[in-house]
Amino acid sequence: TTLELLKIGSDMSAISGTTHSIWHGFNYSPPEAPFPGWIQYGSYYNENNSWWPYFKYLNNYRARLSSQLQHADMCTDIALLPANYDMWGEMGVQTDPFPEKLNIPYTSLIWEAIHKTGGGADYVTEVILKDATVKNGKLCYGEKKYGTLFLIEVTSTTPETLSKLYDFVSTGGRVFCIGKYPEKSLGLKDYQKRDKEIQDWCGKLQKFADRFILLEKPSDGKYLEWYQEVMNRYNLPNYVKVSQPDRFLLHNRYRKDDKSDLFLFVNAHMHEGRQTDLKFPEEI
Repeated sequence: TTLELLKIGSDMSAISGTTHSIWHGFNYSPPEAPFPGWIQYGSYYNENNSWWPYFKYLNNYRARLSSQLQHADMCTDIALLPANYDMWGEMGVQTDPFPEKLNIPYTSLIWEAIHKTGGGADYVTEVILKDATVKNGKLCYGEKKYGTLFLIEVTSTTPETLSKLYDFVSTGGRVFCIGKYPEKSLGLKDYQKRDKEIQDWCGKLQKFADRFILLEKPSDGKYLEWYQEVMNRYNLPNYVKVSQPDRFLLHNRYRKDDKSDLFLFVNAHMHEGRQTDLKFPEEI
């Protein structure tokens, strides 16, 4: 693995919310073992690697970045609900050690598109939604306040979740259902009765036509362009205007402990630069 790839990978890790990285896979090897020593899973971090003399520069960069991000909170006012319960029912839990496959393959592309167009998003779960409170059209959980929620092809959920979304939408929040409306409950016990509860709640929510909205996913798979159009049509929030959103250019906004703002931009292309105009809000 090259230092260039490690740098881009660590930048993507930071953009995803990681503030403390650990280089793993160090090859513990006795001096008498011939080059390159005993190999185990992970990258090759020791003095026998040709880039070892330069590794300190990457570490120093990551340390400076971590020292800032560990004293800041990522700004996110859009929430994404993945179809995790559907995945559990269709193919089982996909977390050990990495998801082998996803029931909704484009799930992460929605998150990426938001962060490539100047916005900020968090993934949430039905548990988080259940414990959230609704205040002035915002889903509030801890310090977070979400005014927009995307349901990413969620078929199955709980009546309690849709009840909370009804409170959210009826007070001004907006829910965008990608691909479909929820239509099924979870589990098998009395499922027909509970399926009807789900459908009844969706019927109530659809009465708020401007705030409970069905979006068709793009037929060409271009989710960045698709999200730009959705963002402009519905005036979705973003923290910085990006004149030329690009698949390799990502952004995060943070609020530091001293209440100042920090913006992180990452060009994830290995070889090419990117150029764009950025327009920040007047209050920053």
